[in-house]
Amino acid sequence: MSDFADFRIEGRAALLAGRATHDSPMVEGARRWGAAAVLRPSGEVLDRLAALAGTIEAPGHWVHGRRTLH
Repeated sequence: MSDFADFRIEGRAALLAGRATHDSPMVEGARRWGAAAVLRPSGEVLDRLAALAGTIEAPGHWVHGRRTLH
């Protein structure tokens, strides 16, 4: 798990090392995801999602701690 401070440190290091990637601005006909929403769960839902997120192992995937899970 990572909190925001770790996320920022790792992201800055990746940016300075040239390893950071970014999405191109959306253009007509491009293949990319559309609009998104950010949900901030609470209570039991947050507890269960945080536990589940902690089990994910994927290269380059950031898993946030309970306070910053969204």
